[in-house]
Amino acid sequence: MSDNKTTPSDSDALVGSMTDLARQIGEMEPDDPGRALRLKELYTLTELSKSPKSEPNKVMNKRMNALRREVGKEVIFGSPLRHLIFRLPLSEYDNFVKALDPSSRAAEILKNACFQRETVAGGVEGFMEFSCTGDEQKLLLDLANHYYPAAAPFISRLKTP
Repeated sequence: MSDNKTTPSDSDALVGSMTDLARQIGEMEPDDPGRALRLKELYTLTELSKSPKSEPNKVMNKRMNALRREVGKEVIFGSPLRHLIFRLPLSEYDNFVKALDPSSRAAEILKNACFQRETVAGGVEGFMEFSCTGDEQKLLLDLANHYYPAAAPFISRLKTP
């Protein structure tokens, strides 16, 4: 009798990797710094899965191997893929957003912030938490220093766990 077992194809490995990444992302906290990297990896794998099926296996294997090497890299501090998380008290957030051009990249970053609450000294304090790259942090810090200096100290420091 012949052996009916098949070996997993590259597409099976790709789907398996995508499933594993999606599961890891689902288990991560929304503010986990590694989450942005995992989302980028999943996006890259998704784009690869959409590549033409008619592409020769030799080329596909080459692309898969390059992707495996890229995904295997660790995030280095200061890497453009690394997202930083900051908090702004509600009053500073509102005033800073009002000082910016609503169509600017900085306003877009701030508009994607999430409202958070935390118990501080027996009371509840609200703040806005946002994520950005190092370059975006520099942009926000420059704009804060120019248009609303009260926000600058909050943008210059990372959220502490």
